[in-house]
Amino acid sequence: MTNGCRWRVRPTATAESDFRNILRWIAERFGYIQVRIYSEALMRAIQALANGPHVAGSR
Repeated sequence: MTNGCRWRVRPTATAESDFRNILRWIAERFGYIQVRIYSEALMRAIQALANGPHVAGSR
């Protein structure tokens, strides 16, 4: 459910670097299939943030 308010979500350079490092760590330990699963889940979560402060489960 949205309230009509859309947010613009932009990760900082530090967040992007952290994301790359996390994916590298996952790849080394669990393989590239798990990297894909994790990165897709994280991207869906970030995209959901664009729906604003009233996203189900955000509290």
